[in-house]
Amino acid sequence: MKVREIISHLFSRIQRTVIELTEKIWSLTGAFTLLQSILPKEVTSILTKFFLYRVGSYFNLYSEMKIEELSKSNEYCLNSLYLMAEEYVGNLDSITGARRLCLSDISFSNSDSVRISPEDGEVIWDCFQGVTVWWTMSKTKTFFRERNPVESQILTVRAKNPSRDFFHAYFSHIERSSTNYKKTDNDLIISQNNKQWWSSIRFTHPSTFETLALDPKIKQIILSDLNRFKSNKEFYQRIGRSWKRGYVLYGPPGTGKTSLVAAIAKYMKYDIFELKLSKVKDNSELRQLLGKTWNHSVIVIEDIDWCPNLTQRGGKMERYSENNVSLSGLLNALDGLQSCVAEERIFILTTNNKDMLDSALLRPGRMDLHILLSFCTFPAFKTLAKNYLKVENHELFSSVKERIESGAEMTPAEIIQLMANKEKDPHEALGAVICALDARLNKKEKTLLGKTSTL
Repeated sequence: MKVREIISHLFSRIQRTVIELTEKIWSLTGAFTLLQSILPKEVTSILTKFFLYRVGSYFNLYSEMKIEELSKSNEYCLNSLYLMAEEYVGNLDSITGARRLCLSDISFSNSDSVRISPEDGEVIWDCFQGVTVWWTMSKTKTFFRERNPVESQILTVRAKNPSRDFFHAYFSHIERSSTNYKKTDNDLIISQNNKQWWSSIRFTHPSTFETLALDPKIKQIILSDLNRFKSNKEFYQRIGRSWKRGYVLYGPPGTGKTSLVAAIAKYMKYDIFELKLSKVKDNSELRQLLGKTWNHSVIVIEDIDWCPNLTQRGGKMERYSENNVSLSGLLNALDGLQSCVAEERIFILTTNNKDMLDSALLRPGRMDLHILLSFCTFPAFKTLAKNYLKVENHELFSSVKERIESGAEMTPAEIIQLMANKEKDPHEALGAVICALDARLNKKEKTLLGKTSTL
């Protein structure tokens, strides 16, 4: 009997409480209705928002923070905090328990050969300093991004647990963790511009500084400059310059300019953005494209001497094109405020004829290092022989050295063509190279004799 009486008493208390709460709600509703009929709409709107905020915050035990893919200050620039959060969530141990994951073949960490990220709406939990948090991937379609929705990472925490110090410590932890995921060669990507966007694929170029047919002195100059640039962030901040570097690679076709770009990217572990100016409509589109690049990248403009409006102003070598990117537009992109949208970037221009370019494009501070890639030297030849013929020394090397030092000019690409598919017979391959060098010497002598007879 006592148990029944207790249950009956509790039920009555609950019933009375519900009735009293209902009456209060109705009385508040009546009060709001009365106030709406008396007070101006502006005042009632403020009171309604305040009431809903107070009630909502009392019952809502969680708070959410959205980290959007694109920067608020520049809609064409990726949000660096989003990239760190995306990388951090993709490497959490708890992601293995998710039901829906997205796998791609471009990874920004060295933990796996594929990149792992949660699908839209999937929740991944994490624990930091005893506080549990939840990460949710959100994709929002807009009129302009129907096919490529805008992504966001939503961080959910208990509203009463964390403080400002907690968030500061947590995001510092995320930043430290993201920098620990070092890129490998398999993680690098190369992007090419397509209208206002970049399309990306895995970067698989095999060139490295070890395999590059380059004069050792030039190679050492480049490596020293890259190492100094990499470790000098505080220096750039102190002198008030954006953390970037500019290189001009010039010389005849086939001297290894593209291979050197690949070797620089792999050595620095930087992604490559190959900018085709012929596909850029105008200066505005150029700014948008560069605004969508990110930190730790190499931005390459190849064969810039073939681009309109960028040769010597008023010169006869300007070429017609529908492209409307102006010299001033490119200069602002390389060295103006637009160049500060990301840090630790290397701008590389390649050209067959540096003299055709406007001097404003080549000035110190904009293009810091001018690298001449000329005809093959003997040390560079030895690198090619090692790579293609698997020989580091041979009886015919002295003959090759004699002809190169006598002035025989051949590009690394031409020598590679003679060596290709002859690794089983190095003697035959080297003989072919010697014959080709003799032909170049004879041609050079005939040209000199012709000039002498003319004089």
